[in-house]
Amino acid sequence: RKIIVRPFASPTGTTWEKVVIRVLDEERAELQVGRKKETRTFANMGMRDARRSDDEPNAAWAMLLVLARNSGELGWGDEGASDRARAHMKLLRSHLRELFSIEDDPIKDYKSKRRWRTKFALVDQRADR
Repeated sequence: RKIIVRPFASPTGTTWEKVVIRVLDEERAELQVGRKKETRTFANMGMRDARRSDDEPNAAWAMLLVLARNSGELGWGDEGASDRARAHMKLLRSHLRELFSIEDDPIKDYKSKRRWRTKFALVDQRADR
């Protein structure tokens, strides 16, 4: 089932370098572009697992949390990078493009260095990290 996402009202011409995502806890993040800020849950961001009846996050949200813990960067061999990380990263990219209405890829894929890095600022503000 397709989850409907209400896009964040990014100004025309917004690039990933102008986006800030602050992970507040295991369920919420603050989205910011310029002066515009919004706090949303993973479900409001379109990252709810549509296969389940209860509100559980999908793999895209899990990957965002892993990236946040690592300041927006994840090596293919780092903790949190699983065999399924490529598929999860693809899902995260798709969700972020839809959420912010930015066509460009939100994540740099350094194949030579075997790691990913977000083009947007990703801040982990979870108290338990």
